[in-house]
Amino acid sequence: MNTIFTVPELKENFHVLLRLLEQLQTENDYLRDAFEQLSKIPNNAIPGDIANQAKAIAVSDLAKSREKTNQKLLETYQKLYDDMRPLLFQE
Repeated sequence: MNTIFTVPELKENFHVLLRLLEQLQTENDYLRDAFEQLSKIPNNAIPGDIANQAKAIAVSDLAKSREKTNQKLLETYQKLYDDMRPLLFQE
């Protein structure tokens, strides 16, 4: 298989990929922030209060968007790994 990278460069890229995956797993401050924002919305809202409902939906949408981004990153990292694997682990 032809590649523009040397095996040491591929191994370095592999370690970068592992670091990025670890970072993705540990960076979840946005979820804590979303839950904190949700907890700040008063519970004593009157029926039909659409302002608090809109705030809750907006915070929820932000968290969902971030998770969707994370899923796309994981797909990209998986493709990178699949491309590197034959060269990194050849016997």
